[in-house]
Amino acid sequence: LIAIMLGLAVTLYFGVVLPKTRNAELDRWQRELSLNADLRDSAIEAWLGDQAKDARAVAKFPSVISLLDGRPEDGGKGQLSEILSDLAREHSFDAVLVMNAKGVLISASNGTVDALDPAWTDIAIRTAHQGTSTITLCDFHGRPIIVVSAPVGRGVDAGKMIGSALVLINARSWLYPFLQVQPVPMASAESLLVEAEGSRVRFISPLLHSSQRPGLLRLPQSTTGLAATAAIEGREEFSRFVDYRGVPILAVTRTIADSGWRLVVKVDEAEVQAEVETDARPIGIGLLLGGTLLGVGIALGFRWQGRIERRATRATRELLRTIVVKAPASIHAI
Repeated sequence: LIAIMLGLAVTLYFGVVLPKTRNAELDRWQRELSLNADLRDSAIEAWLGDQAKDARAVAKFPSVISLLDGRPEDGGKGQLSEILSDLAREHSFDAVLVMNAKGVLISASNGTVDALDPAWTDIAIRTAHQGTSTITLCDFHGRPIIVVSAPVGRGVDAGKMIGSALVLINARSWLYPFLQVQPVPMASAESLLVEAEGSRVRFISPLLHSSQRPGLLRLPQSTTGLAATAAIEGREEFSRFVDYRGVPILAVTRTIADSGWRLVVKVDEAEVQAEVETDARPIGIGLLLGGTLLGVGIALGFRWQGRIERRATRATRELLRTIVVKAPASIHAI
């Protein structure tokens, strides 16, 4: 009987308590990860928007337009360089560059690196050619540089692009520290940024479980269940995925507006499962103890009832024996 009650307790624990606890935990994690993802998404979008606004402002400087159009103002490149340097100091930019439509450097803030990264030149040419702003993460000698570009239009013919303004920001100044703050108090929790690179996913922010520099790790978008792929595809959702290690995770994916970047906020599923089991363990112990005590109680009750019945049977037999022994002879005759 005790074994039956224990079996019922185990069945109840694994069939009802554990699934119910897990579902409650999943609901909680969906709320927490989604809230964190939304807050980080909004903060990054606002920050990038400020950088893009500054790049567009540089692109509209009259001195920038006139210099690119071959009509330099008094002071020429020197004066413009001072203006760009003041802007870089005020906003903690690594550099501010002005390049023509062929990618030739026309002016730059003081202290700008001597050798330009070829990627910056490509960005400048593409920005001027397409007439659209871009946000790109480049690795410059081990330094993660975010390049925010804006096209420069000729004053009298704003539709004709004559160059571009580039604002360079070290990703370690704000973006990476912001992302590295744990979204939730769990050892495996992290937030990361990715972007599409052809048929691959490029991981452009520091990774908790990888020592590779940001931007170096790439995985095929065809990787089964990859959270980064879901983000690249524009699926903003909470679900079970795998991460860049191939480890099962619970994650929320978001799109960073006005950029090619995507956000993933995740936690290892194993860590969540361990928390589920920890939360459910007291209930399981209670069920086992309750089942044991109930089984023991019922067994004792049956045993006690058996004793009472045996005592009653013996008492009845003794009574009948006494009646027979002490009864008159006439009764025996009958």
